[in-house]
Amino acid sequence: MDSVSEILASLSLGSSAIGTISLCEPWSLRFVDAPTVASYTVASGRGCWLRYGDAKPQWLEPGATVLLTAGSDSVVLCSGDDMPPTDIGDLFRRVRLDHLRDMEPDRPVSLNWGGSGQSTVLLGLAFGMKSELRHRVLSALPELIMFRADDPHISPWTAASLRFLARECANALPGYTAMARAVAETVLLGAVRGYLITESSDRPGWVRGLGDYRIAKALAAMHKDPGHAWTVAGLAAHAGMSRTAFAVRFAAIVGSSPIDYLTEWRVDLARLRLNSGHCNISRLAESLGYTSETAFRRVFKRICGVPPSQFVSKGKQATADGQTS
Repeated sequence: MDSVSEILASLSLGSSAIGTISLCEPWSLRFVDAPTVASYTVASGRGCWLRYGDAKPQWLEPGATVLLTAGSDSVVLCSGDDMPPTDIGDLFRRVRLDHLRDMEPDRPVSLNWGGSGQSTVLLGLAFGMKSELRHRVLSALPELIMFRADDPHISPWTAASLRFLARECANALPGYTAMARAVAETVLLGAVRGYLITESSDRPGWVRGLGDYRIAKALAAMHKDPGHAWTVAGLAAHAGMSRTAFAVRFAAIVGSSPIDYLTEWRVDLARLRLNSGHCNISRLAESLGYTSETAFRRVFKRICGVPPSQFVSKGKQATADGQTS
């Protein structure tokens, strides 16, 4: 499995919400209180403006998509300049959809808002991330990623989502929640994949590392076999560099030493596997390259703040709380 596939495989969803927002001019929405990760596609109608901080406003035509990796008061979608923005969280509360933060809907969401002018329909997808590994992925991405209407990495999947919604709205069939989550996950993976393979990053991190041929080879080796007894010299050999040159270049591009990155990657994988349940901690430690369970527990607690056993207990309690709320 290549490095990008390893990253994408970590982005499994624990929940999702899919629906349409029908907006009539004048309207303006700010995403300061938005779900942690969400995407909005101009599904039909006139289109809208994207305003992002001090950047020049951009017109989004039907088919264009924005992916938000965090709520932000800098991101506004609007029909024009003629009204102050409404926070998306306030809008959800006004129309009694604020429960979407805590509950996965069993049917498509439909929302109407705005005035009496020309309409624009947005396809909205909210992604509830299951794995704590998401923090490594999302922290390396910008808070806003925009895709053109004809972007081949995401447009096929947003189009499929619209067809899925049309079918589900016309036929109330069992199994909607599982299908909706799979559809949402496909859109998210398409968006993140498109960004990773087409964009470069100036910020230190693994995304920037993927853009460097030699460092990418070392990252791929660690991702493919995290349990190997890697050394800086061994990773440098994979990169085709001297030990010193590799260590300096890796730190400059990724933002941490090769061994620190490997340790964090192993702990991220441990979190993912512990979250999945039915995980023997001793075998987990061995699979991740630790010579003893004690050493693994010590490293895990240093990074996560709790030992693996408590991490598992917290995950089970959170699941139970979500099922009873």
